Amino acid sequence: VIERIHHSFFSNQALNSVDVRDILVSEQRRILQGCKIIFSRVFPVGEANPHLHPLWKLAEQFGAVCTNQLDEQVTHVVANSLGTDK
Repeated sequence: VIERIHHSFFSNQALNSVDVRDILVSEQRRILQGCKIIFSRVFPVGEANPHLHPLWKLAEQFGAVCTNQLDEQVTHVVANSLGTDK
């Protein structure tokens, strides 16, 4: 990963206009890219704004798509305890 970031930074024609923080954000989004996450027993039942929860935001920051509806595209369940229906 470090080599990829290094290459990405130094492959730019105008080094004075590139910001390594932008490259890091791009790399960060690749970590959970392709993951669709549903949370189980992490938020209170009926939570009006689960997308504001820090774990939801963190998962999206790392490239995941979060949902509160279980469907066939869900790849991961983040649960607060074993044996949830999800």
